[in-house]
Amino acid sequence: MDVSEVEISYGAALSQIPVNLYNHLAWLLFDTPDSLGENERVDLPNDRVERVLSLAQDIVGLLSKQPTPKQVGLALHVLKETRSKNLVTTLNRLGHSVSYTSAQRYLEGGQVIAFH
Repeated sequence: MDVSEVEISYGAALSQIPVNLYNHLAWLLFDTPDSLGENERVDLPNDRVERVLSLAQDIVGLLSKQPTPKQVGLALHVLKETRSKNLVTTLNRLGHSVSYTSAQRYLEGGQVIAFH
């Protein structure tokens, strides 16, 4: 499997998440008003945006077969910090990260753009 360049940021994650999915999850998870912000998304505090994005990226990643910023970033972080092939493989099997092989390819290819 070839890996392409990936941006790991909240903006990149938001761009992959359909507005309807984001809003639906926000309304399911939190007691929020039905009103939408200028970007047509439910206005949430940052900590809640992170939770919605995390769950939404899992759903999008499983349905689209395209890696999300979360899946790439999590695998790279775990691999860098622990060097554990088993842990990355387990996260991949659960749908939370890219495979160990893909993570290695991202690291070797320098195809990750990370923003904080």
